[in-house]
Parts: sequence; C-alpha cells; structure tokens
Amino acid sequence: MKRNQLLPFLVFLTALFCLPDVASCKPGKDVPDYSIIQTLFFPGNRISKDPVQNVPFVVSIPLKRVGQLFMIEASIDGESGNFMFDTGSQELVLNSIYFRKYIAKDEQQSGGITGMTDKVTRTVVRRLDISGIVKYNISADVMDLGHLENRRGVKIFGLFGFSVFRDMEVIIDVNRNQLMLYRLDKKGKRFSLKDAEFRCDITQRCDLYKNIVFLKSSIGGKILTFCLDTGAESNVLSSWLPRKIMDHVIITRRSNLTGMGKARADVFYGLLNDFRIEGKIFSNMPVIITSLENMSASFDHPLDGMLGYDFLEKGVLSINLVTRDVKIAFEKGGRP
Repeated sequence: MKRNQLLPFLVFLTALFCLPDVASCKPGKDVPDYSIIQTLFFPGNRISKDPVQNVPFVVSIPLKRVGQLFMIEASIDGESGNFMFDTGSQELVLNSIYFRKYIAKDEQQSGGITGMTDKVTRTVVRRLDISGIVKYNISADVMDLGHLENRRGVKIFGLFGFSVFRDMEVIIDVNRNQLMLYRLDKKGKRFSLKDAEFRCDITQRCDLYKNIVFLKSSIGGKILTFCLDTGAESNVLSSWLPRKIMDHVIITRRSNLTGMGKARADVFYGLLNDFRIEGKIFSNMPVIITSLENMSASFDHPLDGMLGYDFLEKGVLSINLVTRDVKIAFEKGGRP
C-alpha cells in the first residue's frame, strides 16, 4: 500500500475500545460505566520559555479523561476544542464534522480492524497551537469521527500523536493525568537545564517509524514488537502468534467486535502472563486477542501487539523523540 493510502488503523481500533464490554478482562469484575471525568478546558501551564524566541521550553498539560482515553485542548486555525491524544495515530486527524470547509488535496479509502470502512481526505492546517507549542503548515487527514463522539458523549475535534512532538521529550503520566513536554536541541538535550533528568527503572532504544513508537518485549522467551498506543483502552495481542506464546494467556471470554462498518471480527479477552520488557516481568495484564494483519500492513512495520492503557498505568513513561530513548519509572508500591 502507498503512504497516502495508509490511514492509521488504530484510529478505528480506538473506536472499538470505546465499546463498554471491552473495559476489563478480569474475571468477576463488573464492567465499569465509562463517563466523562472532566469536561472543562485546561490550556496547560507554560513553565519556562525561551526569552529570545518567546516559545515555551517546558509545558505541562492536564490530560482530560474520557473513560480510559485522554483529551487535550488544541487550536486549529483559531478553532479550539478537544483533541484525543492518540500515539497510535501516524498523523494529525481532523473530524470532518467540524472541518468540512478545508480544501482536500486527495481522497483515499481508510481501513479498520474489520475491513475497509470510510473515505479520508488530506488537507493542510495553517496553524496548530497546543498550549503555546505552535506548528505551521502541517498535513492532516480529514475523516468522520462521529462514531467516537457518539460512544463517548463528548465533542472530539480530532486526534494527534507524536507527529506534532517530533523534536521533544514527551512524559506521559496517566495516573496523574499529566503530559509534560520538553523542547530539545539537535542532540536530544533539554533546553531547560534546570529541570532534573527523568529517573527511570528501565530504558530502551525504540524504533520510531512513521511517528509510531515500537518497543521490543518478550513473551515465553520470544522477542516481539509492540507499538505504544495511548488511544487503546487495553493491550492487544496478535492472534497470529504461535501456540508457545498463547500458552501464556488465560482466555476469559469470546465476543464479536463491530467496527466502523457492518463487518464484525471475533476477539478473545484474556490475562497475559510472562510479559517482559528489559527484564521487568508483568503478570495478569488484560489483553485483547485479534488479528493485526491489516494494521501491520498499514504501518509497513512488523506488529505483534499494542501497549495501551493497561500498560501505561504501570508507571510514568518518557519518550525522547530525538534520541529515541524510552524510559519507564514504575509506580512505587504498585503491582507490576
């Protein structure tokens, strides 16, 4: 597939995770009723800035919780609203409901986990402002995100991931609903030297491809590739993996998954054991098992699974998008 044909399939996977029955895989636990925890706009705190260029060195942005998804206020050409923070998205995506007047460059068909579903157009955004971090003349996909709004009951102007933070260090702390952004020099060093370096328990050099972060991990001694996806409310494991790996998953139930269109896909819910990353072992991690063949083709990159909210809540992550170092500080006293 050509690059222009590759809308990030995880956009649609996010919609699938919005279904209430995908909330938890733990046996005996009632399915929670997702609700909007915060609905007010919080523009973020510019902690320090460059006195010459008058741009922020450090920005702290509250993550607004909608279930186990995260919203950030941003402004597109003067129009402000909620944007989903989705690191499984390769590019900036605009909701066509609110950006109908943008001139389309081309049109392609998009796909999801259950097949081809909708049409996507490409456009150019003149100005994107996220708490003082301003980007000019950036490409964006335009598509209908009404399915996300309907399932969450909140206006969603669009979504974005690492594509708008490519020269920064991004610290994600989902337990405290906080996103920290540090401007970096060409060597990946913070401009704000007074800030202490991120203290971590493990470090890994990631593979950054098409603005997606891929990490290496292992299950049952086999090395696997997972992408980091803040737009996924649970972890995902490819159903194509060999039996040796699947033996480490306790299946709890089976269900049908409905995507954007009429197509349906069979999925399994379970608990994953012996998941290791840089020697750290995780047990009883909720996981969804389904085919990731289409997504691997979309990314043009091997993909064995995705690390979503159930992984992110284990600690605080620092992703240096210049040096490509991913650091994780686990929650003290928490269960890995």
